[in-house]
Amino acid sequence: MVKVTYVHHIILRCILSVVLLTSASLSGAAINDPYLQEFLYQDRMDSVYNSLPLGEKTDNPGFGDDDPSTKALLREQFAKSLTVLINKDNIIPVRSLEDIRIALVELNGEKFPVYQDRLLDYHPADTFRVFTDDEEQISEITSSLSAYDLVITGISGSFQDKEIYDRMLTRLWCILHNLPESVKTIITYFGNPDGLNNADAFFKADGLVFAYEDNEYTQDLSAQLVFGGIGACGTLPARINNQWPEGFGIFTAGNLRVQYGLPENAGLSSEILNRKIDSIATIGLEAKAYPGCEVMVARKGIVVFHKTYGFHTYEERIPVRKDDLYDLASVTKVSSTLAGLMLLDSEGKFSVDKKLGEYLPDFRRTNKGNLLMKDLLTHQAGLTAWIPFWKKTVKPDSSFKRRIFSYEYSEKYPIKAANDLFINKNYRKKIFREIKKSPLGEKKYVYSDLTFIISTGIIDNLTGEKWYDYVTRNVYHKLGAYDICFNPYLKYPLLRIVPTEHDSLFRRQLLYGTVHDEGAAMLGGISGHAGLFATANDLMKLMELYRRMGKYGGEQIISGKVLEEYTRVQFPENDNRRALGFDKPYLDNQELGPDEAYPAKSAPPQSFGHSGYTGTFVWIDPLNEISYIFLSNRVYPTRNNNLLSDLRIRSYILQAVYDSVNDSRQTANDTGQKQ
Repeated sequence: MVKVTYVHHIILRCILSVVLLTSASLSGAAINDPYLQEFLYQDRMDSVYNSLPLGEKTDNPGFGDDDPSTKALLREQFAKSLTVLINKDNIIPVRSLEDIRIALVELNGEKFPVYQDRLLDYHPADTFRVFTDDEEQISEITSSLSAYDLVITGISGSFQDKEIYDRMLTRLWCILHNLPESVKTIITYFGNPDGLNNADAFFKADGLVFAYEDNEYTQDLSAQLVFGGIGACGTLPARINNQWPEGFGIFTAGNLRVQYGLPENAGLSSEILNRKIDSIATIGLEAKAYPGCEVMVARKGIVVFHKTYGFHTYEERIPVRKDDLYDLASVTKVSSTLAGLMLLDSEGKFSVDKKLGEYLPDFRRTNKGNLLMKDLLTHQAGLTAWIPFWKKTVKPDSSFKRRIFSYEYSEKYPIKAANDLFINKNYRKKIFREIKKSPLGEKKYVYSDLTFIISTGIIDNLTGEKWYDYVTRNVYHKLGAYDICFNPYLKYPLLRIVPTEHDSLFRRQLLYGTVHDEGAAMLGGISGHAGLFATANDLMKLMELYRRMGKYGGEQIISGKVLEEYTRVQFPENDNRRALGFDKPYLDNQELGPDEAYPAKSAPPQSFGHSGYTGTFVWIDPLNEISYIFLSNRVYPTRNNNLLSDLRIRSYILQAVYDSVNDSRQTANDTGQKQ
């Protein structure tokens, strides 16, 4: 009965559509009549719904329908319907994200939560609430917004009082008119076209996106369109307001940055992916392999899975949230130092074929001066695996030796190693002296932190600035990844930072907001081998930069050839699986069973990534277009817990991603999403 009713409804609507739209087209008139505009709005929504296979239709067009294939198809059709009407100076998609200040404006208390949250996934922004009947506030807000580079707002077409709506648009026009020309503005209009009749305010905007409906799909996708996750390819089915003719629509580039969608949008099975990852993550929780974790998966540039599990600690007081920051431990190596070296290599300023002494003069007359950077980055230069620097700072009774630490900040003790613990400003030199004097072993694969501790000096010397500032400005901020940083306690509330270990030997405190690694702590929390903290969402942007061979946001940030070289196994003849900085699958991975393979049985030789001691893991597979992030604090409350590795949680979740691949069910992905 439902299908018959629906089919008759569509046939009748199609007949009316042909008659009405043809009449308007022949007469050259705009669709200004309220009934016809409502019809136009509903006709476009029906065209979205009409794209679904007949068996997947319900009385309610997909909203609340739990079938993932239906949801994925709806997402694709809503994406295709979004229409860009204004795009001055190609403001959409927003290109440069470094050092840009963005303001989100809520008009008259009207919120678009999905839209705003998704915008914040791409770039941080400040939110302003504007009540357009408050003339004094209008003046204050205009002054405040003048300090920003980009202002974004949403407007609903579902207004009940046209007089109030028109007055709101008039006040909005005043705000936009009085902003400096340097402040760019983007409006997304959600609703039927009748609200576009008062076009003065809309024409003041630099960018205008027309969504034909206000729902979670259109809010989410409009935000993705603004930042180039998806492209615009929608056109108007009829003329509007004597301004925009039938068929009008400005196409914009997409796939410039990560998208957010459903597994079926990327050729994965929601049922398999969700069931397997939920099961594996829960096994880890129940076994107390970690108090909580976070999993994020992207395929074909679309984030298709992002869930959190458990709590910050076993006391279960703070649940894990998607905006929490985790201590990345050794994932720092490939996320900071290596990013800087690859960037310099792309500029022709650094080469892995040169010797360490050529870049670090202090090492020229040591036993390490002639070591090749290629050998150092593949962990086969003969360096000591690890130097426990902290052990030389404590006495047998575990108290600190004199003149090394202070419990108070001072000019002599300015470097924070932990809460209320500061290290002598000269101790950094002692750490590097120990590295210089450390013995060399034979040339074979031995994983070592030392390369990445000393390589930061290479970036310092070649750029003339602090290495972490260089990487932050030239990599993270270009990606819109402002939630990747060292020493997060300086910027974030502790409630957003996941604690690691209760250190009973060295710092004798719970490590909360400060780095877990002892060596990095003694270097002030900033080191090339450990110390980086990040949210999963911003770390995914970096992993996608690597998967896309250095291109993101429409910019080639790192050379594709450089990334291809750095992610290639360099010395298989030495039984060394490592690439340059990156980890790789076992050389005989394809011959191993699922319980022995690393990182997973289905991970191909082209894939690469890295793990972190605190319980973190990243893996990128360019061949299958997969990016995978696992974050946990398995070292809470003690590092003497190897269940995460013993249970192979990280590996089995990665394999679950491969197991869910079902490209035959992928929905069409042709919404102008070309770089």
